[in-house]
Parts: sequence; structure tokens; C-alpha cells
Amino acid sequence: MCEAGLVADVITYNATMSACEQSGQWQWALNHLAAMQKIDLVPSVISCNTAISAYKKGRQWQRALGLLTLMRHSDLWHDSISLAAAISACDAGDEWEKSLLLLKGAEMYKLRSSMISYSAAISACKKGIQWEEASRLFGIMTETKVQADIITFGAAISAFERGGEWDKALHLFRALMRSRLGCNTVTLSAAISACEKGSDWERALQLFAAMVGSAVEANTITFSAAISACGKCGEWEQAVQLVFLMMQQGVEV
Repeated sequence: MCEAGLVADVITYNATMSACEQSGQWQWALNHLAAMQKIDLVPSVISCNTAISAYKKGRQWQRALGLLTLMRHSDLWHDSISLAAAISACDAGDEWEKSLLLLKGAEMYKLRSSMISYSAAISACKKGIQWEEASRLFGIMTETKVQADIITFGAAISAFERGGEWDKALHLFRALMRSRLGCNTVTLSAAISACEKGSDWERALQLFAAMVGSAVEANTITFSAAISACGKCGEWEQAVQLVFLMMQQGVEV
């Protein structure tokens, strides 16, 4: 652009950064942010939000929080998108405590937390095996009428399952099935894992059969959970059949 006598503006840089970030080229996105600063172009909120998302993909949560802090102390006021991106960055970095602090800080700055923010925070709770906090956040979403999507349900179900609260995981899975969201590999795998923890091999196989009969694809985690549920209850014939099916479908053992 420079050779052609054209000068890039903030909008041009934002579009380029967004294209890089969305295509997985997060380092290039950050390079463009640095280039803006070198030519004294003031980044916009969109520029910073894209950069925070890029930091998330690079698992650099510290820099994501640093940029969010910089936005808070400058004339460049952050928004709910900035918050959601920063929480997602902390989730990607397995920093569940910082995710929750950011979510709580939204009230201080009078920002309405979005579904993305809650989903990322609940996902962080899942990784930290903080099922109580995940349950609390899911409850707040219901109270404040923030619509949960299938990703939110999947994170919450997995948080219960990992925390050993298999009955709560299955209760939430049933709520998901009553909704119009349907289910996916993550939610079904988590529900089957919950059945395994609850020594309910029959229900595990029922869910697995429903999965096979639908468009939802079973993966290694799904098969492993169903096999483990059968083995835990001494149903070895069922477990062996699942192993053979796993091999027939080419699922990695």
C-alpha cells in the first residue's frame, strides 16, 4: 500500500487484524497492532478486542489482561466484547480464578456480561474442577435471562461430571434435551461419563445408542466413557462389543 502511495487507516488495519486472527494467524494480527503504533495510529476498541482474541489463540493470557488493563486506564474504554475475549484468554490459559475475577469486575464497570463471557468462565470452572462455581454462574444466567447455548451447557455438564456430581450433570443434560438446542459430541460424551461415575451402565448405553442413531459423531472420549461404564459394572461382553465397534469405525484407541 505504501509503494502505491496509499496510507492505511485504523479501519484498514482492523480488517487486516481480524482476517489474521480468524484464520489462526494470531501473531500476524499482533504484528499489525505493533505496526499501527509505530506510525502513530491510535488503536480503536475493535483493534484491541481483536488483539485480545489473538492473545487467547496464542495462550498468552497475561498479555491479554495487560491490554485490557491498558484500555481501562486510557481513553479507550473497553466493552463487553473486550471482557468476553479476556475471559476466554484466561480460560484458554487454564486460569479459572482470573476468569471469575474478570466476570465479577464487569459489575464494577457496569458491563452486562454476555453469553460468551459466562460460557468461557464456566469452561474455566470445568478445568479447575469448580462445579459449585459453574452451577452458580449457570444460575445467574437463568436469573438474568442470558440465553445459554450448547457450548454453555456442554461446559456446565462437563464441570459437574469432572466434579463427581454425576446426578447434576445428567439433570442438566435432560434440561438441554428439553430445549431446542439439541446436543453434540461434547454434551453426550460428558453425560455418558457422568453415567460411568454413577455406575449406571444401562443409561450410558442408552445414550450411546441414541448418539449412534443420530448425526452426532462418537469420538475416543465417548467410546472410552461407555466402555468404562460397562467395565465398572462387570458388563464385559458389552465393553468388548464397544471395543470392536470402535475399531470398525476407525476411532483412535
